[in-house]
Amino acid sequence: MSGHSLPSYIHNQWNGIPYLEAILRWEKEGGKSLIKELQRIQKQILATNMPHLILSCAATQYEEMKKQHFYGVHKKIAPSASSPWKGNFSLPPAESQVRFISAPVAFTAYGMHTIAYRNAEAPYLYLATELLENCILHKEIREKGGAYGGGASYSPSSGNFHLYAYRDPHLANTEKIFRQAIERIAEGKFNESELLEAKFGVLQTLDAPVSPGNRAIVAYAWQRAGRTLPLRGEFRKKILEAEKKQIAQAVAKHLLPQHGVLVSFLGKELFEKEKKKITTSLPVHPIAI
Repeated sequence: MSGHSLPSYIHNQWNGIPYLEAILRWEKEGGKSLIKELQRIQKQILATNMPHLILSCAATQYEEMKKQHFYGVHKKIAPSASSPWKGNFSLPPAESQVRFISAPVAFTAYGMHTIAYRNAEAPYLYLATELLENCILHKEIREKGGAYGGGASYSPSSGNFHLYAYRDPHLANTEKIFRQAIERIAEGKFNESELLEAKFGVLQTLDAPVSPGNRAIVAYAWQRAGRTLPLRGEFRKKILEAEKKQIAQAVAKHLLPQHGVLVSFLGKELFEKEKKKITTSLPVHPIAI
């Protein structure tokens, strides 16, 4: 998904293969370039004149810190000799690909960039992940296909939507199932009982308690993203009141027309066996380790 949006690109740099390659490079160089990079980042990241102090604490603790002027934290993280960081990335095009690993099975994902949280139809795509997984992907990929597991995931914050399978002895058939699954949900091939189960699954995620240590950062993220309590309440209400027709239409509108990005990490022998049956062009990309 790194080619679809700046947040996805940065997330991949921090958590994906580029991060692994950077760690290996720093280790090989003995950490010299890492130290310089950290010093550069320090000057740019900590250069803001308007830092946000995020606290998760009791009211009494807050009042005590307030009396102490928060111990001058704002003065310590605003070096005057630094210039603030500015992102300036040219996003690489999203490209389907395979990468070889030492395994007889495949780890595959099919990703699309679609609507985000503020779109009125976002709750319906959220429900679609449960329907895709419960009605089709689990049965076809795991029970029939022999994979260890598979499913669908949607991040309303980023608009990223993907289907996945892991420890999968197939690639071509899984690719076909991904597309067929979206088509089936778009055609409304699920019943009211399955829709009710999907609602329970989504609500279980939405209503999961936030640990005390994460409450401040979660509330801050909601505030920065404009996810107010009324907006979150409306999102939940649409989940509860969603009808079969609305979900099918949302999937047909926002997912079905897309040509997503297919990426698979798998053994070379499995790829040689499967490649003639794959309909997507999958160039081989090496992992620089």
